[in-house]
Amino acid sequence: MHIMMVTFDFQGSDLAAQERHYRDVHMALAKQFTGVNMYLAGRIRDTQLPFTPAPEITARPYRTAIMWFNSTQDFMNSISSPAGAQVLADTQAHLQNVAMIHVDGEAVVPFDTRRPGQPCFLVAAHVNYKSSFGAAAEAERHYLDVHTKLACRVEGLRGYYIGKTMALGDKPDSIRAVFQMYDDYDAFQRAMTSKAGQELLEDDARLIAVKRLYFVDAMVES
Repeated sequence: MHIMMVTFDFQGSDLAAQERHYRDVHMALAKQFTGVNMYLAGRIRDTQLPFTPAPEITARPYRTAIMWFNSTQDFMNSISSPAGAQVLADTQAHLQNVAMIHVDGEAVVPFDTRRPGQPCFLVAAHVNYKSSFGAAAEAERHYLDVHTKLACRVEGLRGYYIGKTMALGDKPDSIRAVFQMYDDYDAFQRAMTSKAGQELLEDDARLIAVKRLYFVDAMVES
């Protein structure tokens, strides 16, 4: 699957008006894209939790939107469609500080319990491997064989997607991206402070160098 994550700020200072336009116009156009099997969007929290790793890049955009396409070709078809052209025009007219990352992804835990209009708490991270862990191939094996299994043991995890970043447009400055969904912020806190969560964070500290880390109060759009 092809995962696209975009982060951005609004150009206008009237956030309520910008939010209305974004939902009524921009998101309505994006929902016309074909080949999309999941779409989450929401505001990024201005917070850094003491039990999570500090990101290298700490600038916090206002909002994010993440789309899961069935394939990269479906993504390309969508952005070259009439709706894609209108989304681009609306982006240029209303959004700023736009950054996008593309991921060749896979579902470790499919977010099958979602329904449109459902709120959730999303954790999104763009990561590299620490050079101190060892060779890149060794780190990759550990990530797939050990780290992802530790994450799956954490109670309250509703969805879990991983993948390697793709060079579409600007070259990515992270090798991997990860997306985790929980029922809400409190469920995420409970998960990370549990025994399984602590084991996951300890492995994080050995293996992972976090480039960006986003905590999102998200809504399931589809």
